[in-house]
Amino acid sequence: SPCWLKPIVGNRSEYPLNPPLMDAAKKASPWFSRLAALFLGALWSLAYPRWDLHGLAWCVPGLLWWLGGHNKTGRGLLLTWIASLAHALCTLHWLRYMPHAAGALAGWLALSLYCSLFPLLWAWLFGWFWRPTTKADSVSMLETIRSWSLLRAQVVALMGANLWVLSEWMVSSLITGFPWLILGSTQRPWSLLAQTASMGGVTMISWVMVWLSLATCMGLCRLRSRSPKPWVWIPDVLLPVVVLGMCHLYGYWRIRTTVETRPEQRFLVAAIQPAFPQTLIWESGEGAEKMAILENLTEAALQTNPDLILWPESAYPGNQSLEPTFELLKKHGSWLCFNTTDVNVLTEVPAGPAYYNAAFLVAPDGQLAGRYQKRHLVMFGEYVPWADTWPWLKSLSPIQSSYRAGQTPITMEMQEPKVFLYPLICFEDVMPALSLEAIKSPSPLLVNLTNDGWFQQSAAQFQHANLAAFRCIETGLAMVRSGNNGLSCWIDPLGQIQGVPLSSETSPYERGFQTFQIPIGWKAPTYYPSWGRLFHWACLGMTACLGIHQRWKQNKQAA
Repeated sequence: SPCWLKPIVGNRSEYPLNPPLMDAAKKASPWFSRLAALFLGALWSLAYPRWDLHGLAWCVPGLLWWLGGHNKTGRGLLLTWIASLAHALCTLHWLRYMPHAAGALAGWLALSLYCSLFPLLWAWLFGWFWRPTTKADSVSMLETIRSWSLLRAQVVALMGANLWVLSEWMVSSLITGFPWLILGSTQRPWSLLAQTASMGGVTMISWVMVWLSLATCMGLCRLRSRSPKPWVWIPDVLLPVVVLGMCHLYGYWRIRTTVETRPEQRFLVAAIQPAFPQTLIWESGEGAEKMAILENLTEAALQTNPDLILWPESAYPGNQSLEPTFELLKKHGSWLCFNTTDVNVLTEVPAGPAYYNAAFLVAPDGQLAGRYQKRHLVMFGEYVPWADTWPWLKSLSPIQSSYRAGQTPITMEMQEPKVFLYPLICFEDVMPALSLEAIKSPSPLLVNLTNDGWFQQSAAQFQHANLAAFRCIETGLAMVRSGNNGLSCWIDPLGQIQGVPLSSETSPYERGFQTFQIPIGWKAPTYYPSWGRLFHWACLGMTACLGIHQRWKQNKQAA
């Protein structure tokens, strides 16, 4: 057999570090590498709902690093960008289903391009850290890795995990923030590990995943440099595996503690799911028909004697009388929480009236008990940015007027039973900062009124609910969701989605209603609101220290 296949028994310099197989790979067509990048991006997207092959997510960071690092710097970055762009296009494909064709296509492409920049930034910064300081493109990846000590490999893998967390932090915060494609969000079905989000947020799960993935890949790359025995890569992954085990022990403790402290007192919530096609929302003359459907579903739900009725976002058509509904509520003693446009006519001229996307709580006697104005608006869905400077941007959106953002979080109070509600509208339940305000109230129930009917029967509803579940883990609170065409459900403080029909006979997109028995005042132990967000700053500080040390080392070698 060739010498590079023989067991290493003496000086490792006797055998070439770059085998003929690697030379052949270097001569491979660049199109093969690009196809591999596309394939990796497709596998990456399969880790997200509705496919939920969450085990694939653990392979992505290591494979992404190998794909980019095994090529010259420029080509490696291109392959990383191709993989991340393919991942974003596949995962966000539901954006194409919006009824406004031009805006749907433009939004899908623009958002996918935007999201693909952050893995590219990660690859560039990470490459600067681990690649050789001189002639980086002339030294093979295997030669570089095999020259490292075990400690050096551990530091590089940890640096890659820190940089990944910082890139996710940026995409979650910049401009309006879009924390939709966070790697750790794929692990919600893994209940023990998912509880890690109550310590450092969902990005802490990403940190563990990336660290273990990179350490495993580096250990396998360095395998032949030490011994032909197949288990000698274990020291490379020992530390991240220990951390992973500690996360599981914490998850076991949190689940057990939360289940034991589950309150006995419950109240009944009925979530109405009208499943209105969004092509109807812009057509005139449909208000009476939609209102009739809402009233019929509400009347049917009231036969179960719920304490609270929920209408999803955009379900109430407006300009329709609510008196028949109020009569039903009074008869059954039920509360109603619904969404519609709130108008403030007291704004200063010439600005004119201010319009808000708002949620209202109505008592059984028909009196207004609470009002919440949405704080985080959807770009091109509720307002058109820079429309005054570039009016042509309005052609990308079906809206021609803009909502204004609310300023304060609101907690609504129900009486008999005494329950505090913390409303969130549309994808506000995706933003961690908005949900964290709820902890200032006495154990409220998070209430999300959303309209994912824009995206027809796609994976958007499942991805949205999956992300909402992490808000429950982070805050330690339960959430009930009412969606136009799904997913109407409730989520316990452990992030477990309850009440979603799983049988083939019942679709989660169908018209109807569901009732949920929800414990009152249920709260799980959580550290994220107190100090969990410091995890991002810890990663930033560690990255800065390691980066300064790397620069000092480079200057020393250059001197």
